[in-house]
Amino acid sequence: IYLAGFSEGGAVAALYTGDPLAGRIILGWTCASRTSWFEGIKGRRVPILAIVGSDDRYNQTPDRNGRECGEHFKGRPDSRSLVLKGIGHELDQQPATIEAVRRFIEEVVYAVR
Repeated sequence: IYLAGFSEGGAVAALYTGDPLAGRIILGWTCASRTSWFEGIKGRRVPILAIVGSDDRYNQTPDRNGRECGEHFKGRPDSRSLVLKGIGHELDQQPATIEAVRRFIEEVVYAVR
């Protein structure tokens, strides 16, 4: 089972501490916040794919300061963070996002076998 979330759902995917997953996909969330309980990546160490747009208006606010989830990947093997240049918050339907998610799931499935 993969847990995927977009925007505030991406925050849920990042902060999930429940049952084991094969991987997590965080879209449109920076893993950054003004409050420590709503920042970073929590839970078990499974592969993570995080994607944010470079022009995402929610990533430009002073509390996020252009940050991205890759800053929190220490000790999380097979995780990757992508910043899509010239893309805003609407990255969920971008061909680059769809392809990255497809490749990530394929690679994690094959790694488990």
